[in-house]
Amino acid sequence: MEQIYELRVGESVDVVIGGHRLMSVIKDIPANDTFVLTMPSSRGTKIEVHPDQLVNIVYYRTSGLYSFVGLLDRRLEFAGADCVEIVMKSPISKYQRRDFIRIDTELPVTVRVLSPGAENVDISSVEAFEKHRQGLPRDSSADLPEYHLKTADLSGGGMSLVLERPIGVGSIIECKLELKPGVGTFVDSIVTRVYDIDGKSNRYMTCVQFVNIDEQIRRRIIKHVFKAHKQAVNLV
Repeated sequence: MEQIYELRVGESVDVVIGGHRLMSVIKDIPANDTFVLTMPSSRGTKIEVHPDQLVNIVYYRTSGLYSFVGLLDRRLEFAGADCVEIVMKSPISKYQRRDFIRIDTELPVTVRVLSPGAENVDISSVEAFEKHRQGLPRDSSADLPEYHLKTADLSGGGMSLVLERPIGVGSIIECKLELKPGVGTFVDSIVTRVYDIDGKSNRYMTCVQFVNIDEQIRRRIIKHVFKAHKQAVNLV
């Protein structure tokens, strides 16, 4: 049975301070309510933290994300690494924002534009989206715009892509993600934001939200995000 409340040495966690999501790994558990973590970092850069700060610790289980409030008690050196000691100050609870943990990662993805620029699509419920989706092509041989690229970042709720031409906000797209080499995971998505990265009109950051995603697929994506998260922390 999965141990939802039991954290382990070597486990990857997110440290949330003032709305900023930082990466860390548990190095030691000297007491049931005390954890020694690697110095929190963002994109490979260690972030200065200070004693007496309250932080949220977020971690992954196959049943979802869980979190608790911790007090940053002190900084210390542990096994030759800069670390912080966190004391638990709240019970562990299930974290409702499943799309919170996001990491920069390059995964192969094939994108097909099913419905360009449909800004009035109702995605407020599964039923509403499915009604719209039934009228869109499902045959992979359909003559639709298709792009082969890599993700810029990924979370359990969506991802960002860099394209050479813009796709309209509100477009419905089908994404085939390769979480494992050669194995495609299909996810319907909607484009929520597009902007020109460098002002030269040839690189567009395209942010998409997963829609009506199967929870098993979401969990596989979250699991991959946490695995990549841990690898990134270990490189710091």
